[in-house]
Amino acid sequence: MKKHILIVVLAAMVLLLCVQPALAAVRVRGVVTDAEGKPIPDAHVVFENPENGQKYDNKTNSKGEYDRIGFNPGNYNVTITDKDKKVLVQMKNVPVSFEKDPNEINFDLAKSRSSRQPVLSV
Repeated sequence: MKKHILIVVLAAMVLLLCVQPALAAVRVRGVVTDAEGKPIPDAHVVFENPENGQKYDNKTNSKGEYDRIGFNPGNYNVTITDKDKKVLVQMKNVPVSFEKDPNEINFDLAKSRSSRQPVLSV
């Protein structure tokens, strides 16, 4: 009987350790548009956390959309490249948080060209 209780307790502890990272996961999604406001397909939207080195590489679909679950909250440096690996935008300190789950982060390169600064809508 004691063995069974011990096995159940150990199994519960292992389960908690496996579930905890999933509970901390945050969803990030958005759209990348070009200078004419058209979606950019096959672009890479790379989020990198400078504090811990975590990197998330997201590829846009034919509508310029990306969507990913599994981010940890924090501030990220973001680099967007086209399908030929040409850098389109680089930004620092883009926030990802639990409060806005899912985090909707859109990158508008048309506005960024006119303001000479990368523009995102959160």
